[in-house]
Amino acid sequence: MPLKPIRSDVGPTRRAFLRGSAAAAAAIAALPGSRLILGAGDAWAVELNAFTAEQGETLLRLLRDLFPHDHVADAFYANALAPLDDAASADAATTDLLVGGIADLDARAARIGGVRFADNPSEAARVAIIAAIEGSAFFTRVYGTCQIPFYNQADLWPRFGFEGPSSPFGGYLSRGFDDLDWL
Repeated sequence: MPLKPIRSDVGPTRRAFLRGSAAAAAAIAALPGSRLILGAGDAWAVELNAFTAEQGETLLRLLRDLFPHDHVADAFYANALAPLDDAASADAATTDLLVGGIADLDARAARIGGVRFADNPSEAARVAIIAAIEGSAFFTRVYGTCQIPFYNQADLWPRFGFEGPSSPFGGYLSRGFDDLDWL
């Protein structure tokens, strides 16, 4: 059966709709004061309450450098930002600490490469900046707040080979305790 030509008088196609929606979302995210981070390659978005989109992108880049896994999508890192955003929304001192730390990261990156931290293409430069702030209250707060939420995402576990908790199945004694085939 031959294919029929697509009628152009039907209205917008699905492709045109998606293209227009993506352009509209990008335009909204680019507005000054926007609090929306959009995933470039994946279909995800995170709305921030305490941070601007630029500050959120800086925190996202920082998390990617703190917990470096090339095979993990940005959406998982964005999900780990939620507790940090919630803490900053609830407390003005936390907001000041985090916004000040983000500004410091961007200032250090601008001195090195002339761009903000999130846009710096040099991993070595970003790691040097992180090493310089490692003992700061900002670093401690971001690392301590985001580590557990990042690694505690059940959708992420299979990417690391973790099968999940075994307690519903009788514990590790009955499930995997003696599976040491490498000995």
